[in-house]
Amino acid sequence: MNKIFHDYLDKFIVVYLDDILIFSRTVEEDAEHLKLVLGLLRQHQYKVNLEKCEFGRTKILYLGHEISADGLRPDDAKVASIRDWPRPQTVTEVKSFLGMTGYYRPFVKNYSTTTSPLTDLTRLDTPWEWTEECEATFRKLKYALTHYETKYYGGSREKMLETMQGIGAQGCEFLVAGRVVSGNFQVLSGIELPPELASIFKAIPESVFRKDISSTEIRQRMMQSQAS
Repeated sequence: MNKIFHDYLDKFIVVYLDDILIFSRTVEEDAEHLKLVLGLLRQHQYKVNLEKCEFGRTKILYLGHEISADGLRPDDAKVASIRDWPRPQTVTEVKSFLGMTGYYRPFVKNYSTTTSPLTDLTRLDTPWEWTEECEATFRKLKYALTHYETKYYGGSREKMLETMQGIGAQGCEFLVAGRVVSGNFQVLSGIELPPELASIFKAIPESVFRKDISSTEIRQRMMQSQAS
């Protein structure tokens, strides 16, 4: 399916398995995009199940996210699931919780450093002990994902790429009009390349933001680590 729409991916179409999402700025543009997509499907002998199709929507749930002209936000049902998640009692349950919250990591500032107490708990050489720090991290993640900020799209508004490099962690954030659109942070283990620019290509999703970097003002700041 990706081969069929290769020339249009991330321009006005997103494909996941056999799910096709078309996004347009206007009704007229949407009609043109839809005609092109249906034409390519017909050309390659694909059939469309109209009962599973939705047209002309201004808001839609897709891959666990609500997408609209206002931006991107987690599905309310997933947020409720995280809010009501019981305290993990085993390593497997911790991994399950981290798997769910990790899917929505762009909505949690400094996700990797924030979750490090729980991540450490999943290591084979770490004995199970649910400490006060683990409990605080668990509650902090729940709070962050129930009090998130909607992620805004790019466009002609001012863009900023901010990189962070500090003791034990590195990462960057992509901001549009002063709002965080995406970002990633990672806890360093062993020897890592220190230059901040190296973290840019790790943190920014290639298909979404890398094409904007050439015209983006780059600002750097140090992410300070607190001594334990």
